[in-house]
Amino acid sequence: MIHEEKNREKVPFREKVSYGIGAMSNEFQLTIISTYLLIFMTDVVQINPMIAGGVFLAGEICDAFTDLLITNIADKTHTRWGKYRPWILSGIPLAVCFALNFICPGFIVGNTGKIVWCYVIYLLTVPVFQTCFICPYITMNNVMSKDSADRLDFATCRTIGENVADMLVNALVMTIVLKVGTSFRDLAGWRVMALLFAVLIVVTAIIGFFGTKERVHVTNTDAEGNELSLRTKLGLYKGNRAAYKMLIITTAFYFFFAFSSIMFSYFCIHNLGHEDWVASLSTISIVSQAVVVCSLPYLGRNYPKRVLVSLGG
Repeated sequence: MIHEEKNREKVPFREKVSYGIGAMSNEFQLTIISTYLLIFMTDVVQINPMIAGGVFLAGEICDAFTDLLITNIADKTHTRWGKYRPWILSGIPLAVCFALNFICPGFIVGNTGKIVWCYVIYLLTVPVFQTCFICPYITMNNVMSKDSADRLDFATCRTIGENVADMLVNALVMTIVLKVGTSFRDLAGWRVMALLFAVLIVVTAIIGFFGTKERVHVTNTDAEGNELSLRTKLGLYKGNRAAYKMLIITTAFYFFFAFSSIMFSYFCIHNLGHEDWVASLSTISIVSQAVVVCSLPYLGRNYPKRVLVSLGG
């Protein structure tokens, strides 16, 4: 790809903050779905656990393909707002689909209807609209500034925004569910919670869109001006040891993240017998994570990235 930077301008701090707020849009739904959707399906909607688990498996299989497809389409996007920035607005349909995961309309009767609903809505939420949002959003970091210090600040603000979203989820989700409903199995509480967070997803996505700007022009062509196909891009990974290492690290991270998130709520509710403990115990881990995140600007400027990755491992 060819990068041609426009007139160099200083990136204002408020834009970095806006980028961090925009990241909250995806993190709200990601954390809630990862932590609560499976137990919602099994304990509230009363779907067989094996079938409910199949929803997540189907989503991950589809996501492997949609990540490549949507990212390739984003690379070819050309609008007055830039290449990746317009995709932030996919947070609006993402919010709608997120809410539908926890609403389970009353007109759906029978176990088969509930299963079909859960599969269709989840596959629209994660492999489609979540990918439409998060893949271009992360890539956008590279075109907001050519200064590596600015890009580090953007990445740090995104991570801080994600941590703030996690803390709000831990503090509010089960609190709303238990306050509105008679118990955590009461569908009314989940519906209210989903609608409130859907509004937050839309608001933070809009802030992320209007508060950011692309400054680096990126073309989807090689040095000879030929259009880069998806096959050509995938070919760049051949023999790229650094890419393989990052693939292994990322896969391991998301495996343990998904496993711990899903199992944690089950452990609190069914083993400890306290659904009200989910929020407080989850917050403990988020606080320690926030301390590390706030130190990233200093660490990133003073230590090689390889050292930081090794330390994180």
